Amino acid sequence: MSSTETYETRYSRYKRSTRNVALWLAVTDCDFKPQQGEYILTASQFVELENNIVACKYADHVLRLIVSDLRDTINSRRAQSKFYRDEGSASHKTHQYFIQQLEQLYETLRPLMLDYKETPLDSKYGSDTAAMANRCKGLKIEEPSKGFLDAPDAPARSTCSTENLTVEDTTDREFGVLLLLQDLWSIRQSIQKTWADYRQGKRTFEAAAVTTDIALHVAAESLQEGLKPFSDDLQGFDKIMTSILQEIYRTAPQDRPYWHEVVMNLHMVAETLHFVVGGWKEDGDGVLSEWTAPALDLNRALDEMMDSERGVVAFVLLKEVARECGLWGLHHPRLCATMDWFTMMLGHGLSQRATNYELAFAGLAYIDIRLAMGTEVAQPRLQLEEWTQSTTALIKALSKTGAPGLEQLEDFIRITKKTLGKDHVNARRESLGIPTEQPFGLFSCQPLLAGKMLWLWKVSLYRRLLNLTRSRGVLLGMFHLYNAAACEGLLPAGWSWPALQQLIDALGPIFLGGKLPTERARYRQSLQYSLSPKGRARWVDDGLIPLMNQMVGSAHNLQRHNLQRHWTPQDIQRVLADSNESTKKRADGGRPQPVSEVLGQLRRNLNLEADRLCLPWLQCQLDATKILQQVLEKEKETHRSPLIPQNDLLVGVAVVIFSHKKECKFLGKVAQIMKAVLGSK
Repeated sequence: MSSTETYETRYSRYKRSTRNVALWLAVTDCDFKPQQGEYILTASQFVELENNIVACKYADHVLRLIVSDLRDTINSRRAQSKFYRDEGSASHKTHQYFIQQLEQLYETLRPLMLDYKETPLDSKYGSDTAAMANRCKGLKIEEPSKGFLDAPDAPARSTCSTENLTVEDTTDREFGVLLLLQDLWSIRQSIQKTWADYRQGKRTFEAAAVTTDIALHVAAESLQEGLKPFSDDLQGFDKIMTSILQEIYRTAPQDRPYWHEVVMNLHMVAETLHFVVGGWKEDGDGVLSEWTAPALDLNRALDEMMDSERGVVAFVLLKEVARECGLWGLHHPRLCATMDWFTMMLGHGLSQRATNYELAFAGLAYIDIRLAMGTEVAQPRLQLEEWTQSTTALIKALSKTGAPGLEQLEDFIRITKKTLGKDHVNARRESLGIPTEQPFGLFSCQPLLAGKMLWLWKVSLYRRLLNLTRSRGVLLGMFHLYNAAACEGLLPAGWSWPALQQLIDALGPIFLGGKLPTERARYRQSLQYSLSPKGRARWVDDGLIPLMNQMVGSAHNLQRHNLQRHWTPQDIQRVLADSNESTKKRADGGRPQPVSEVLGQLRRNLNLEADRLCLPWLQCQLDATKILQQVLEKEKETHRSPLIPQNDLLVGVAVVIFSHKKECKFLGKVAQIMKAVLGSK
């Protein structure tokens, strides 16, 4: 995986654990002398090395990390044994032989394991439990032997170099596919929980969409890595998938592995997409009269349905979204077709009339989202439209005040209007005499796309407001005025401005170096320093949301490249790494985490950042502008002050008040104006 610094697949973890055990054996056996140059340590040598270590007493104990890696390797192999039914196949022989070697190794080293009595090897551990899916123990993959080589109680070890030592790859293709399917199960679980949390009010809409989009990228990257052994034989992957599916159906439901549903559903969606994508025909206006999705019972999850029901639901939902996606290129801005991973993959599949397992998994996630939303599937589109309308109204109101520096906000209005546009498809239907149907276009059946667009627009507006506040300082001046009035006890009795206080609390570290002053002598000094070039230099460049800025940067890259690109694996790694770094220091010492844990942490982090995007920026900017305008109109001393710049009157109001000999008197008047303006709305 290209992202092992941040997250780790089961395949990577298995190989790392095996390598750690092998290198420990090679380093601990003082008699081991590998030949010069590249040297491959085979599985058959594991037992030879450990027999010599025990016989010659080269170690008085086995390090706990190595014991953990050895157990993980054995349990990973044992859990998949039922899928090796062909006893005559090479993969079955390799699988059984390696298990025997590892078990013999474990039993021989057992007397040297300090905690073996308390934690014996359990042959059933993790075979059918979701808990195994979330375990991650071991060492860094970059330096697998460092943990025991540098340990103070490490036994005497060989002086042989391990730089040219390679451990034999014991992962047959079947085993790699089995581990890949478990990773896909973990990713799907994360997506399902994300949207369940959203329905329960625990997750913001845009955070759910962005988390899902990144999860689909991680799944696609995992699939690409898992398919590498099949680069010359793609049909071999299908054969293994079919064999695994047949074994699952042969197994009683209660004995199936915990990840069996993802296999069954992935196969079903892949078959459905074959007909949906392969049969798509772009017949111009004729496609406008195609049928729309019939009414379905969408109150149950896919895993709770009968096999026959699953197929119908999958076909109807995928046909619906494929139809809309296919029309976007004809009737809607192309930006929307590249804003989320599933839509982009589906659009590519429609243009090529082809499908693959990456698209199939994204389609499965899409169906899960639709079913999680149930009959409220139209709410995301309505939420996006409502936010856009209210934001547009606020920007227009702010423009009417004549406040300077609003060009960026007005540009934002033009962009959103162009993207939302009108219902061109139904307009075309009317011109052709075809009856219009449900509101088409963009988001009518795509919660993921609507949420991604809402995130992008909120982020874009956030950055424009940051630039506006820095360049003009209206909100910054209001922060200081409100804070000073509160500190001096000059706010009207029983009155406060919660929205502005929320901004002060959240954005103080950006503009104010952490907090506002509480002493009268420092009000003017703090404001003037914050407005000065030196003060501006300490402001965080793009706020306190590094992960959010990665999203915006990715969107800008799309626009610069004619909307043909999307996030690369390196983009995903940076996003996940920023997410980990920006919240809390991981307790595992920076080791790679399982995909499920990383996505869970990302889900929590994104929700916090989405909450910040919902802060009352625009309304406070509008109210602050009106308040300062009234101060200028009613207080002639303020208007006539030489400290007021003529090209931007509002910026200097707070400076003038803090510079006046009757500072408290002016603050009291400003506080009354604050209450009057806010109370008149």
